[in-house]
Amino acid sequence: MGSASAAATYQPQRAIDEFLLRTEGLTKRYGQRTVVDGLNLEVRRGDVFGLLGPNGSGKTTTLRMLLSLVRPTSGRIEVFGRSATHPAQLREAASRIGALVEQPAFYPYLGGEENLTGVALLSGMPRGRATRERIREALAQVGLAARGRDAYRTYSLGMKQRLGIAAALLTDPELLVLDEPTNGLDPAGMVDVRALVERLARAGKTIVLASHLLHEVQHLCTRVAILKDGRLLAQGPVSDLATGVEAIEISFARPEELPRALAAVQTARASGLSWLGAASFAVPEAGGHAPPGGWCLLVNAPADRAPEIARLLAARDLFPTAMRPREAGLERIFLALTGESTAEAGTTPPEPSQPSRPFMITTRAMKGDVS
Repeated sequence: MGSASAAATYQPQRAIDEFLLRTEGLTKRYGQRTVVDGLNLEVRRGDVFGLLGPNGSGKTTTLRMLLSLVRPTSGRIEVFGRSATHPAQLREAASRIGALVEQPAFYPYLGGEENLTGVALLSGMPRGRATRERIREALAQVGLAARGRDAYRTYSLGMKQRLGIAAALLTDPELLVLDEPTNGLDPAGMVDVRALVERLARAGKTIVLASHLLHEVQHLCTRVAILKDGRLLAQGPVSDLATGVEAIEISFARPEELPRALAAVQTARASGLSWLGAASFAVPEAGGHAPPGGWCLLVNAPADRAPEIARLLAARDLFPTAMRPREAGLERIFLALTGESTAEAGTTPPEPSQPSRPFMITTRAMKGDVS
C-alpha cells in the first residue's frame, strides 16, 4: 500500500492487545434520523486508529459520544476497561484523555503560553511551577517552544492547530482524540500536523483520528474503521483490509475511450459477473505507464481476470494499450465496500487539465448525511 509512515510502523513496548477504548452497539438518533447506528469499535493501546468516512458519516458524533459531549441513544462505551457511557463515569478517566474536536478557540492577543495557562487553570491544573513546566513541555512537543510568547494572532493556521493539540496534551494523556486535525489547513500546515501525529505515535500515545481523507488515514494510521451513513463497513489493520481487494489498471490510446470503457464494465457488472467489482477513473501509479490524457480506468477485479476484461472491452471496440495489476489502497477498499465508483457517485468523466484527487472520498451520492 505504498511506503509505511513512522506512525504506521511504530510498535509500542506495551501489550498491543490491551484495549483502551471499546464500544458496543453505539447508537445516536435525533428524532427519526439515525446518525450513528450500532458501532462496535476497538482501539488498542499503541494504535493510531483512523475513523474514516465522508463528511456526514457520523465521525464527529461518534467522537463526541466517546468524550461524553453527546449522550448516546443506546449502546455501551468502555474506556480504560471501565464503563463510561454516562458523563459522571467518564469524568474519572478525563485526565487520561486529551481531545481536539473542531477548531480550537484562543485569545488572539495573548501568547501561546498564556493561552495554555488559561486552559490549564480551567481544566483544574494547579497554579505553580509544575503547571508552567508542563505548558512548556506541551509547547515543545508540538514544535512551538520558540513561539510560546508570540501572540496567537501571529500564528499560521498550522501553528494554531498545533497549539490546540498542545492544549489536549497538557495532562499528558494516554489517549488522544483528534477530529479532522488537518481540516482547512494549507499544504504546509497539513504536513506539520501529520508530522506531529507521527511523533506522538512514536512517543507511545494512543491516538484516535477522524478524517475524510483516505491518503491521510492510509499513511498515518495502524488500524482503521470505515463508516458510511453512521454504520461500520469494516475495521482492522490497514494492511489486512487491503487483503482480497485486487485491481487492474487499464490504459487507452485515446482519453475519450475512458467513459465508454467505464460504461462497458458497469454493464457487465450489472449483468451478474460476481468477480467484477467497482470501477473508477484514476491517475496511474507513480512510475507506471502514463497514457495520453494522464488517466486510466481502475477496475476492482483479480489480476487473472484481465483477459476476460479485455474480451468484454473488445466486444465494444475498445482495445487497451496496457493492463497491469495495481496494489490495493484505501480508496479502492472504500469503493469495494460501498459498491460505488467515482462515476456512480456523480462525478463527470475526467478532463486532462482537471485531474481529480485519487485519494479523496467522493461524497455527492451521500447528501443529507449528518456529522
